[in-house]
Amino acid sequence: MVTKTDGGQFAGKVAFVTGASGVFLCLKQEIPFMLAGGGGAIVNTSSGAGVIGIAGQPAYAAAKHGVIGLS
Repeated sequence: MVTKTDGGQFAGKVAFVTGASGVFLCLKQEIPFMLAGGGGAIVNTSSGAGVIGIAGQPAYAAAKHGVIGLS
C-alpha cells in the first residue's frame, strides 16, 4: 500500500502500475491459456477504496478502481 506522500508523482505511478496495470498484464497472459484449456474463472480482489476512495490516497483508490473495472 502506498502511503500519503509529499505530493510527488512517483508514489502514484507505483500504486497504479502495481495495482491496475499489474492485474491487466497478468490477465493478458492468463486468458489465452484458459481459452485453450476450455475456459475457467479469474477472480480479482480489490479494495473498498476502489468504490468509495480514501482521503489523501488518490493513486491507491484509482488503482483499485481500475482493478474493479477490469473485473
